[in-house]
Parts: sequence; C-alpha cells; structure tokens
Amino acid sequence: MKFQKDFQCLQTTEFRRGYTHAVQKGIDFALSYTGKNPSAVVLLNSDIVVTNGWLESLYSVLMSQNRIMMVGPISNAATYQSIPDLKSSGKWATNPLPPGLSVDSLASYVAHKGASLKPIRLSVLNGFCLMLKAEVFNKVGRFDTKSFPTGYGEEVDYSLRVMRAGFKAYMVPSVYLYHTKTASFLTSTRDRLKQRANKILKNRYADDLKLFSSSAISARGKMRAVTEGVAQLYKEYATRFVGSFNISVLYIVGHSENGLETSRGWGSAGLHSMVLMAEGGARVSVIQSSPLVSTASMQSPRLHSIPKVHQTSIKPNVLNSLLLRNTSIAIDSYDVIVSESCESLLAHRSLKASRPLVLYASDHLPPLFTSLPLSEQLRAPYDRLHSCLSSLLQESDEPVRVIVPNSWVGEQFRSRYNASTLLISHPLDRKIYFVDQSTMMMKRRTDPEKVFHLMVNLNSRGVRVNFDEAVKVIFGLLECCEKRIHISIIGSKQFLVDKVNSIKSGGMSVNMSLLGGNNVGFLGNELKTTDILRKCDFFLDLSVVQTSSQLAVEAMACGCVPVLPSEGVSASLCGDGMGGPCAVLETSDATLYVAGVVELMSQHDRRLGYIAEGLRTVASYSMEFSSATLAASLLSLK
Repeated sequence: MKFQKDFQCLQTTEFRRGYTHAVQKGIDFALSYTGKNPSAVVLLNSDIVVTNGWLESLYSVLMSQNRIMMVGPISNAATYQSIPDLKSSGKWATNPLPPGLSVDSLASYVAHKGASLKPIRLSVLNGFCLMLKAEVFNKVGRFDTKSFPTGYGEEVDYSLRVMRAGFKAYMVPSVYLYHTKTASFLTSTRDRLKQRANKILKNRYADDLKLFSSSAISARGKMRAVTEGVAQLYKEYATRFVGSFNISVLYIVGHSENGLETSRGWGSAGLHSMVLMAEGGARVSVIQSSPLVSTASMQSPRLHSIPKVHQTSIKPNVLNSLLLRNTSIAIDSYDVIVSESCESLLAHRSLKASRPLVLYASDHLPPLFTSLPLSEQLRAPYDRLHSCLSSLLQESDEPVRVIVPNSWVGEQFRSRYNASTLLISHPLDRKIYFVDQSTMMMKRRTDPEKVFHLMVNLNSRGVRVNFDEAVKVIFGLLECCEKRIHISIIGSKQFLVDKVNSIKSGGMSVNMSLLGGNNVGFLGNELKTTDILRKCDFFLDLSVVQTSSQLAVEAMACGCVPVLPSEGVSASLCGDGMGGPCAVLETSDATLYVAGVVELMSQHDRRLGYIAEGLRTVASYSMEFSSATLAASLLSLK
C-alpha cells in the first residue's frame, strides 16, 4: 500500500462545537472524500510528533486480522501506553526526553526493542493516536458527541463499545510517537473535562473499567523489554549529556591532505558532530581552510541555522598567517583544536599554542593500515600522509589525540603511531536510517518464491576494491539467480561497463545483456539509497578490506544484513560471522563468494538472526549520542 506523503487541510468548521464533534465531522468527511472506500481512518492529536514508518506499521497490524478494529502506538504520555514510566508523583507520567535524545532516535530504539513483541490486546486505547478500520463505524456506530462533546472520555467510550460488539483493539509496542501534552487542551480545562467524563464512564462501564485497569497493568509486563530498555537509555543520555557541552572547540575542515580530499566521508561526520555540539551548547568555530567543501558540507542549511557556529573562509596558503595574525580568531580562547587534516594540525602545532590538538580520523586515513596495494596515483600522496602523521603523532612532546570511528582503526593508530585514541559512538542519523516495520514483516515470512534484494557497494572512488573480482561477483549472481534477486549497485553504470570491458579484454566472457534487465539498478542519491536499503535483505561490501564500519552500521539500522570481508572492522563488528550482526565472506574468489551469498539466501532463520542482532547492535546509536561522546572526550582534555 502506498501512503500519501503530503497533507492538506480538507475541512474546517465555521464555529466551535467541541473536539468530539470536530473528530466525527472529520471522519465522516474522510470516508466520503475520495469516493474510493478508504479502509482506515487515523485520529491524531495536534500535539503529536510522528516518527518514521508509524503509519505503515500501525496499518499492517490493523489489517492482520478481521476482528481487529482499532490500533494505537506507545508514547511518552499516553496513560497505560506510556514508556518508560507509568506514574510520577501519583499522576500519569509524561516522561520528557532527556537532553540529547531525539524523538527519531528513541522511536528507532523502540522499533528494535519491540520488533520481536506481538501486538498487545487492550480493551481501551488512548485517544492521542488511533487508527480505526472504516467498517467499524457501520458495525459499532459513530462517536458519542452528545455525552462527550468537547473531548476526554470519547475514546474510552468508543473502545469499550468496540469490545462489547465482539471486536478487538491492540497496542503496537514497536511504534512510538511523542506526545507534547497540553497543546490540545489547557491544563485547567483538561482536568474539568476529565472529571465530567469519568462520572459518565463509571455509570456506563464500571465493571469493564475495573477489568481494563488490571489487564492493562498485566499487559505492560508483556512489553517489559521496551520499558526497561528505554528507562536504561534515558539514564545513559542523562549521564552522558550532563556538562558534556561546556567546551569551546576550533574545528578546521576541508584542507587538502597531501593531494587527498578530506571533505567527504568521516570529514562530513565530524562537521555534523560539531553542529550537534553547538546545538547542545558548546562554543564551536568552524574554519573552512579550502574551497573543497564550499558546495557540500559547509553549505548545509542546518549549519547556517545555528548562530553558535562561526564560519571563516580561508585559503590554504594563508592558513598559517591567519592563525598567527588574525585577531578575530583568538586561539587561546578555545579549549581544544580539532581537525580532519594532518597538515592543518601540524601547521598549528608549529605555532607553539598551548591548546590540545585532536585529529578526526577521516575516511581517507584508514587505507594506510591495509595490505591492499595502492595505485601509482595514490602511493605518493599516501606516503606523504604517512610522513605527516608520523611527525604529528610521534615527534612531539605533547600528544595529539586521534578520534577514531571504530576499535579496529583505533588499534591501527596505536600500533603504528603509538597514538592516543578517542573512540566515539557511531553518528547514525535516525531521520534517514530506520526500520520500515511493514517491510520487516515481509522479511520475516517464509516464502519459497521470495525475490531477494541485494545492495552492492561498488564505489568507483574506493581504493580497497578488487574490481575484477567484484564484477565477477555481480555477474555470477545474475547468472545463477537472475529470477530470484534484484541488485542495486552503488556506483555508476558507466564505471561498471568500463570495468567489464577491461576484464573482457583479458579474455573473460561476460554476458552484458544481464545489465539490461529490470532486476539491476544503479544508485547515487543518498535518500534514494536509504529508501532502497530498508527493502534490501543483504548489503554486499565487495571490498578486499573494510576499514569503516559506518556503512555496515547504516545497513543494520535499516534491517539489512551486511556481508563484509574478513580483513578490517569485521573482526570487532561481526565476530566469526555466524552469531553476530553481520556475515563474513571473502571477496578474493568470486565463485566462492557467489556460493556463500546463495547459501545465506537459503537460510531463513540465520538471516533473521543477523537482522535481530544488527538492530540490537545499533539500538543506542544516534548523531546526538555520538556528539555527546565526542564532547565528553574533548572535555576530558581541558
């Protein structure tokens, strides 16, 4: 089913008749508006923050049984559907989010924790968000606008009427919406409406309400994994964010690193971390030391919207003189200097400034630590980079710390340069990387005719890919499983064709017609990539060695199984590739790799195990938590 992404105000009233009247008028209008007999209606308070996939997830549960007529999500403030706490000081808890925890991050965490839980039957659902089948209004009738004209009590009355008619209502513990409260009614008005509604309800449903209260408490026990997990997450954020952003940082971004561009990959993640730190209260100044990022990271609308982030455009050849002479940047007023550029930090250290220096390990650095031979074009720049890192990290009385994205990269910096490292949490953007619950339900089904969706990383700029073997893998999969797979390739079609022609010139036979089918696509746009990633069963990383765990983590967050090479981060991320969050296959032999993928496709339970463990692994990752981890680490250097 497709859901409309944009919304319009379709109906207004000329004068106020009360909340329940407005709701019923909206329902009547919605059921007759399209003329297409809609199957469901959603009632949503004006003070609700919706989250990724909420509509699809609720709808899939609503339509799963004929007798289910109502479903609702969980929230921070929804009486018995509240998490983590039910009551606070004798009243219904509102569970405000701790500093740094976003609604999207919490919703993704709840989706993971509640993924294995079945919907929980309740006789009464909170009215902050209700999805109802259209047919229920013919079977049970309309809302009681006469007894509850201005709201409060109308959803309890309707829920119990649905139950008495022999139908069912369910709470969905994997869907979370945030309820800001008091936006629908003022506190004084709300209390008065509650008292009036409770009196009517007790007269009508005294026994049913007693039974509901006891059963609702029991039902919460079925979602203990969610409530306890969220309670622990609240504590982690509250601890991590206390005082974390009482720091000032000068961040140098975008310098050309011995001929290697540093403005992509982890450089971008570093800049985003600085933005989030500024949002959290840190004093951050961002220096653009080259025009490399002028059309990318530094043009981010989010960056420009934050007044605490100061930007200065600096040409590389005047960086030293600016740091020496520009009075607008008082270096000693900052607690720490951070950069993704070794050259920038080395130049700054020569100024004999007293502030700690920190290198943010960008994506261009880790290939230094692999056994993969570099091309002639890249060997000289990487030799110069190695020399720069040696000078920066080893030839100094004052240690330069290195921010690393994963433990494997940290170990390489420590063993090669004897560097002191700061490991940060993965900066996972929960607005982009999340689980599509309706798609997950499809993935859990056993279907012998299932078409498997594969995403293949064939980044044409990568220095870690054996492209000959990678091309053989792609065509090998198409030849053996053409009708059972759909492949989405990260990389241009022209690049792949050029590589195929190069292989063919060496004598290998390749069936180019396989690229012309509907089961092959090429990706470039990030948002489109993540939409497809949610639908994919496997993310195939065809690198000989993978030094960054970010792509694998993003795949896990979307409910996709990463398949990584054994060399690099997989040892710490995947274990032996059997019981962890990702599979491990060698890319050195295309025939064996294809056979390994076919075997993975045939093992339904093993695939679901990877998905569940992957969601568990990334459950607490977010951009906010990553920036807090970084801020706390930098704060320790003051």
